[in-house]
Formats: sequence, C-alpha cells, structure tokens
Amino acid sequence: MAINIQQLFSDHSSTHPFEHFDRSLLKTKAEDFDNPISQLLAKHLIFSAHLEGEFLPIPFPTGIGKTHNLICVIYEAILHRIIQQPVNPSFEVKRDKNTLPLFIFMTNAVNNVKEAYDKLCQLIQNDSRLNTEQKQWLKAQLLYAPATTTSLQQCIEDGSIESILDIFEINHPVISKNIGELKTRLETLRQSQNQKENNPFTDSFKKELDSLSQNTFNLIFNHIGYS
Repeated sequence: MAINIQQLFSDHSSTHPFEHFDRSLLKTKAEDFDNPISQLLAKHLIFSAHLEGEFLPIPFPTGIGKTHNLICVIYEAILHRIIQQPVNPSFEVKRDKNTLPLFIFMTNAVNNVKEAYDKLCQLIQNDSRLNTEQKQWLKAQLLYAPATTTSLQQCIEDGSIESILDIFEINHPVISKNIGELKTRLETLRQSQNQKENNPFTDSFKKELDSLSQNTFNLIFNHIGYS
C-alpha cells in the first residue's frame, strides 16, 4: 500500500481539496497521540527527519495493536505531508528535510496489508476533520497492491490472463502448462470453499498453489522483460 505524494498536486483544478484545511486540527507533537505505541511511532515518523530511512524496532509484544497504531500514525503523517506542501496545481515536490517520505506498508502476511488498507480507508471516512470532497480525494490517492501470487490467481479466475498473454505474445509451453494446472487447482479450491463441511485442504495445498503461482508469475515477467 502506498500514497504517492508526488502525484497529489497533478490535478489542474483551480482549487485543491485541502486548500482551506484548518492546520490547527493536525497533531503537533507525539504526546497528542493516545498511547505509548503511537507516540513512539509518531516521534520517529512525523516529528523527526530521516532522509535515508531508519530501522525502528517496536518493543511491544504480538497482539497489542502495533499495526493499528502504525496505520493511525501513517494517516496523520499523510495529512502533515499534504498540508506541508504549497497548494498549487503546478507545484513540483522537492524532497528536503521538512518533507515526509512516501509511505509504503509491506508485510509477508497478505491479510495484514489488506487489513491495513481497509483500516486506512476507514480512518479517512470517519475523520470529522475532513469534508466529503477531501475524503473522496484522499482515498483516491491510496494504492493497494496485492501479492503477485494473488494478482496472478485473480487474473486466471477472471479470465484476463489470456488477454495479457495475447498482448505480450507469450506462447511458452511451461507457462501454458502452469496456467492450466493453476486453473484446475483454483477451481478445486473454490468448490471446496463452497461446501459446508470442513475444508479438506491443508496449508500445504495452499502453499503449493502459491509457489506454483509465484513461479508462473516470474516466468511471465521474465518473458515480458526479454520480449
């Protein structure tokens, strides 16, 4: 998930949605957040400048709300970033010590990313500081990028994979064989999920499915790269 601030001011409309946003509504210090986790994160993500990045261990145990608090802080940081920039449609973003970075939320747990994206959208929707136009505009700037395995499986299930192969003139026997096998496995998985009884498929089945999907994606990507 990412929010690309460099594209936020490309709209050539005369009035930017945040032109008249009340700056006094922004949090101004880490202590404005409501718990130690968000305060620690805000101190480093909003109120300190780290141009080259930073490794920040979070000394809190599993299940205490690190992801929730991180998304809350990232949201506030996004607002800070928007308000810091001149509201000028032709303004070209310059990175300096006062410019917050592009925020990219990544994890090896697919559900975490989707839940984080949904949480961020919910925070925007429920924020009384924003009007309807600001909410719609801000949510439109978010990019949710599923895992490559998920993306390929969705393309196979909705049939768009055939168009992709045609566009890039891909006629590789291994790719065709893998896609055929993936179709069969995905259909088997779908049918099992529609059954009311316990799902007979184990984690190993899904891991094998994801592994085959990843290998097939890599083959397609490499073929496009060399075509």
